[in-house]
Amino acid sequence: MADFNANILKANSDIGTTIVHATYAGVKSDSKVIETTAATIESLSISAQAPHTSNADITLPKGVNVSFIAYAHYSDGSSKDVTAQSSWLSDKPSIANFTNNTLEANSNSGSAKVYAFFDGISSNTKSIIATNAKIESVSIKTEKTPNALILPKGTQISFVATAHYSDGSTQNVTELASWISNQTHVANFSSNKLDAKADSGNVEIFASFGNVKSNTKTVMVTAAQLTKIVISKTGDGNMLPNGTNSEFKAIAHYSDGTTTDITNDASWTSTTPEVANFTKNILEAKAEQGTTEVSANFNGVQSNKIIIETSHALLTQVTISADTTQSPLRLPKGISLSFKAIAHYSDGESVDITNSASWRSSVSNIANFTKNRLEAKADTGSTQVSALYAGIKSEPINIEVISAILESVSIETNNQDTTISLPHGTSIAFIATAYYSDGMVEDVTSTASWTSKDANIVNFNDNILEAKATYGQATVLLLLHTVSTFYCLCRSSRAHSSI
Repeated sequence: MADFNANILKANSDIGTTIVHATYAGVKSDSKVIETTAATIESLSISAQAPHTSNADITLPKGVNVSFIAYAHYSDGSSKDVTAQSSWLSDKPSIANFTNNTLEANSNSGSAKVYAFFDGISSNTKSIIATNAKIESVSIKTEKTPNALILPKGTQISFVATAHYSDGSTQNVTELASWISNQTHVANFSSNKLDAKADSGNVEIFASFGNVKSNTKTVMVTAAQLTKIVISKTGDGNMLPNGTNSEFKAIAHYSDGTTTDITNDASWTSTTPEVANFTKNILEAKAEQGTTEVSANFNGVQSNKIIIETSHALLTQVTISADTTQSPLRLPKGISLSFKAIAHYSDGESVDITNSASWRSSVSNIANFTKNRLEAKADTGSTQVSALYAGIKSEPINIEVISAILESVSIETNNQDTTISLPHGTSIAFIATAYYSDGMVEDVTSTASWTSKDANIVNFNDNILEAKATYGQATVLLLLHTVSTFYCLCRSSRAHSSI
């Protein structure tokens, strides 16, 4: 409601009540009730509108008028336009009198003082001098000096009107004059501003004041003019990693408010091409660290400029491959397979990151990694494997895990001699053992196929080898699925080889 500044109490709100007191040495004074009210008007000021904006006396030829504005100033420091609510008064209405806030000279000579009245407050006064001078001519001009003015569509130009009186005086009547165009669809006035509306055409314009017509100006309206070019970069930020590129776009803005995409027609420029340079509208970073300024030019108009900063090459992709040519990839249970990972960077460089990457299997109980080696764990199933490096994940590779495969078969007898001698008519039993990829070992004696390559010397009956000849050497063959094992009689019974 109210607050103290030292011993000065200031009202802070329009309406309300507060209680104030003072305290000294711990002793409190009696209290006072303070009621705040709405801010009160303290003064009223008036001023003439253009062209009479100075504080000098206002000279008005008979029949000429001028408008005034009034402001009320309040106790809280605020001001308010009260032109419409004020009463406008002249001390000599026969010389100059008001219609609302517009004052018109009624006499050929004399002076008057005018003021406003609002809410019980009178304003400052303004002195008015009426003259008997007559308007002899009105002239118009603009900042452009030629008689034939060129105005592109969508642009505008301001004119100034000056009244010339018989007593040699002049008056700026820009705001008081009427402005006329003979081709309003080509160009037309808004106050004293001429707006070009068509693509082409000629107009004649003039002003009228006090029934006096000004000189005429010819204005040539042309097609819209290119006023500016705005370029923009696709994507966020203005950082461009080495080896990457970014597309730019250029928009032409014309005087009539229309825009056109001129990306493919503009000339693109980089101030430091060794840092980043354009191919058409594509800017490519050429250095790991640097700064350049880019812009576009079209029909002699330069665009805005954008500062681009280049940085170290960006990791764009991680690829993985298996150490096999098999496709699709099938991995028998118990078998492991090595993978390799390559990091690809925006500057075209590739780096082997096999030992740095994190290797992942989507179904770890089917197959899982130890470093970069994937081992099949289950009898059957599928998983997807990938590598992760610096937040970039490779495209996954599908792996199908199949049942364990037979890797080798060995045959042996209970004869420990290095060379088996089998007398004619005797026999010896063989045992076959299968070894699988998952580490399983199986006795396959009864399921294997036993064959002698020299059946006239020795031959099998199941796994029993019988001597048929009195002398000779022979080789025996065991076949289990697709794995074959040869056993030569001239060698130790425990020697074997796998195919």
